[in-house]
Amino acid sequence: MRWEIYKEKVPQASALEDPMFSFGIINLPTDFSFTKEDMTMKEFSFRRNSLSREEALMKEMAEKEAEAVYTEIQGRINQIIKEVSSGYYELSHVYRATG
Repeated sequence: MRWEIYKEKVPQASALEDPMFSFGIINLPTDFSFTKEDMTMKEFSFRRNSLSREEALMKEMAEKEAEAVYTEIQGRINQIIKEVSSGYYELSHVYRATG
């Protein structure tokens, strides 16, 4: 479960920023007539940033972190298997010695 949490951080680390939309009006007359003043300008803009080097490095760091957690968990699993096996063989030896 812990590994899954770290695994989910990878796409989040490399996610793009939210797109930005803006609308602006310049030199609008006080009566709000868009046609009365020739210098009235209407402006729309839409911006979406691409993945920068920083975000690529953040993604790489998140991948390495998830990999480290996965390796740690696998190490613990192997340790538990070793301890259970050792306990089983010790119990088996005691059972045979007393039987």
